[in-house]
Amino acid sequence: MSRTPVACVPEHVELTCYDEPTEDGTLTLVMQHPNRFGAFKACRKPLYLGEPRRENWSGYDANEVLGCCARLRTFDSIEHTLHVDEMLRQPWACKGLEWLTVQIRGVSRLTDGEQIVVDRVMVPGYSGDLSVDEEAAVEKFERCQVQQHGVYDRLASLTRLKHLDLGYENRDPAIGRRREVERYEVGGKEYVRYNGPMFDTLEMSLASGLDRLGALKNLEMIGFECINHRIGRPELEWMAQSWRKLNLMYGLDKEPVQEAEPLREEFKEYFQKLQPDVVHGPLFMDEV
Repeated sequence: MSRTPVACVPEHVELTCYDEPTEDGTLTLVMQHPNRFGAFKACRKPLYLGEPRRENWSGYDANEVLGCCARLRTFDSIEHTLHVDEMLRQPWACKGLEWLTVQIRGVSRLTDGEQIVVDRVMVPGYSGDLSVDEEAAVEKFERCQVQQHGVYDRLASLTRLKHLDLGYENRDPAIGRRREVERYEVGGKEYVRYNGPMFDTLEMSLASGLDRLGALKNLEMIGFECINHRIGRPELEWMAQSWRKLNLMYGLDKEPVQEAEPLREEFKEYFQKLQPDVVHGPLFMDEV
């Protein structure tokens, strides 16, 4: 592709991405003139992640855009994925970013069994010899911590950030109307069994380094819908104390899916007591 004259690219242009990469080499244009782009947005949001549709997003590399566009203020495309190891290998140029909506995947999260092992052996005073499986679990835990600390530090460097949304609904809200779907009962009520949260995502717990995001004093919105978080009361208390400008949260409000989520409701109620002015928004409105 021939180089596009700089005069043909207006400064602070908003780049809109459609379902398929355009044939005119849009990403190449961004790479050629990175300081001319102020926003990178998807043309529409999916109903849920994994929704059957034309998805050729590999034509756009989120890390490349964040790494080269110094004037970027908005990156808004939840169907783009930042793979954590690749993300941490390349510095970002967009220090003035104010809006970030993207998936961060590839975190080496522990399984429930591995977490039990780590909780047992990584306590003060433990002196037993570790088995091969125990050593592997500890090494994985340490790798996970390094990854998460790196991600939190990268995000914390974006001190102008106002909107940070790392999650999205990954459950098809219409699946409950299908006869063949698997169901279960809790307290005499029937629920649909969906896929679990996106496993290889951030823990967002204080133990994983969440407090490294204390530098985000301008944060007004946080989203963690369907990521594999371990947010509990201590984390909610920390958010209420650290993000004083917060006014919108996605991740605790009940979505129109037929699933038992008692902790979700409990934590929403608790956070409302801590920060009564924060709105808890559902991702779905009238689409279903």
